[in-house]
Amino acid sequence: MTDQLAPDQVKHLEMLQVVIARLASDSFLVKGWALALSSALVGFAINGEKWQLALLALLPTFSLWMLDTYFLRAERLFRALYDAVRTGRPKVDPFFMGATSQSFIDSLAETQTTMSRRWRTVAFSVTLCWFYALLGLISIGVTLLLGCG
Repeated sequence: MTDQLAPDQVKHLEMLQVVIARLASDSFLVKGWALALSSALVGFAINGEKWQLALLALLPTFSLWMLDTYFLRAERLFRALYDAVRTGRPKVDPFFMGATSQSFIDSLAETQTTMSRRWRTVAFSVTLCWFYALLGLISIGVTLLLGCG
């Protein structure tokens, strides 16, 4: 026997899907900006032989890494909220959208939020760490090459 969701639960799930999709889109845009800004600064540094510009590329790389961490963490929490609305565990008020609130995070079981609630865990996840670490290493490498050469 399948459990039918109430119409208000379905609408709630649709609202959550929109938020999750928007957060994923924002994360994608942030990665694009990080790549564009750091590439431009490193390119200008190589072209003008100015190591300071390559070093400056670390600023947008780090800043956008933290912003992307925020988006990914929020997306994971909204996915947990989606699951809570779908299953009824934990109990969620109708049309509750506060997935990033501390009260909601505390209501989740530890296993559900291990990957979601800790900033450090999200920032150093495979999807973010490799991308931003590579941008940072390229910037540092060009800085050292231009500074020592």
